[in-house]
Amino acid sequence: MTRDQPSGDVDRVSRQSPSTPNSHSTTLGLDLSFEADCFGFDLAGESFDDFFPFPASAGLADFTGVDSAAVWQSAGDKPGPLLAEPSVQSHGEVSDVINDDNRHLIQHYLEVIKGYSKVDDRAKESSNLFVSAFTQSLTFPPLLYAILAFSASHLSINDPTFCDGASRFNQLAEETFCQYRETHAKEIASLLSALFIRIKQLHVMGGSMDALFDLMTEVVEIVSTKECERALADPNSLVRRIVLRLALLDARGTCFRLGRGKLVRALERIPALSFLFAFNTSVVSTPSYSLLRADILRHRIGEIDARLHDQLEAEFASSAPVRTAEIKLLYENIRRELERCDRDSPRSTGAQASDISTNEVLGTAEYNYHIISSALHSAILYLSQVYPMPIFDVNQSISNILRHQLRIQHDPSRANSPPSILPSSMFLAGLSTTDPIYRDWVIKTLREAEPWGVYIKKMRLLLEAIHTMQAGGKKVHICDAMDQVTGRFLM
Repeated sequence: MTRDQPSGDVDRVSRQSPSTPNSHSTTLGLDLSFEADCFGFDLAGESFDDFFPFPASAGLADFTGVDSAAVWQSAGDKPGPLLAEPSVQSHGEVSDVINDDNRHLIQHYLEVIKGYSKVDDRAKESSNLFVSAFTQSLTFPPLLYAILAFSASHLSINDPTFCDGASRFNQLAEETFCQYRETHAKEIASLLSALFIRIKQLHVMGGSMDALFDLMTEVVEIVSTKECERALADPNSLVRRIVLRLALLDARGTCFRLGRGKLVRALERIPALSFLFAFNTSVVSTPSYSLLRADILRHRIGEIDARLHDQLEAEFASSAPVRTAEIKLLYENIRRELERCDRDSPRSTGAQASDISTNEVLGTAEYNYHIISSALHSAILYLSQVYPMPIFDVNQSISNILRHQLRIQHDPSRANSPPSILPSSMFLAGLSTTDPIYRDWVIKTLREAEPWGVYIKKMRLLLEAIHTMQAGGKKVHICDAMDQVTGRFLM
């Protein structure tokens, strides 16, 4: 079994792969909210709580009458198989791609993916990242094919008949990207948007880490250009917003000895973004920056994890030894971020556990607080797994993550949707706790969230397998367990 190959217990939809050489589209499927008013679809804002319709275009109004509250489209309700199979040679006209046979894929994309974005810090009336990106797809085939591939791939979780369509669109997304990368090199935002969709699809579909890293390498090549560096200097640019979202995933990909973190390291060298990495001096002002800093801290723990493993495996030392002082400094950075997070939290977040079952609708600021705080506490849990020290209050971090999950889970406005689950934080809480009741609840919560992504099912299978191994007295590293159970995937 290769390191990315899942076991037979994992849905085959995570292994969709077009038979094209050098394919990056091995298992593309995504986690975003792209929208288009000129095609008359109901659109979801980047603030995923706000579902609002845009004016319908002539001739397409029939396709706007959908239930925006729908969270899944069953096999029995789907409009039918993907009959249209556009050729690579005919990809120049976007109008030829969106037809009666695949328009439902875009509608599914716009309905379901609106909930995957976790943090919102932009005014409701401001330009929406996903609206902008989808609008670009109307004249940029690589992005549109990536969107169609995601939707078909996501539908294939429940209905495998969509797998072939997903593979076709993945192939088209890759081949058109290769062409446009050469002919439209100046269209940085569109190229990055297309890569963003494909990487997010890999994440949600629990796809190949090698394919994900290949796409991240493409991102780094674009980010390293002078044009992109100038765009990143503008805090309101679409390019910066896309790149920072990609950096979240790249940072997480470094954890558990899985990846490279090439994008995060590239961004650290860009002066306009240096504040994100200056934990001793700078204070960030927006939730999206705070979440990225939490993931940068997890990225740094991942680097220490890899160094420790290399030192144990290598005959001769190839890197500087990990010192206790380095661990303490990293822990202090996490604690400092937590203090800032708690200090800036909305008043209502101080509610006691007994108040959690009130079905309170969380405001954006409060929801952001739960997301960021849980990410920071999961960093403490990961650090304690890598380098145990008595200063780590593991039980407190477990308790806080479970409390954050409860608060979000009991929010009726987020019920039965991706924002109702904190997957990676819950995984680490379930891994770190020895309480059988907590373990059972974490497993149950992950199981209920499996419709939102193959990666969540893989998390649950992995956690159950690790619990079994630990019960037999075996000490298991997450990466090694992945190789045995699920194949490597991004949490």
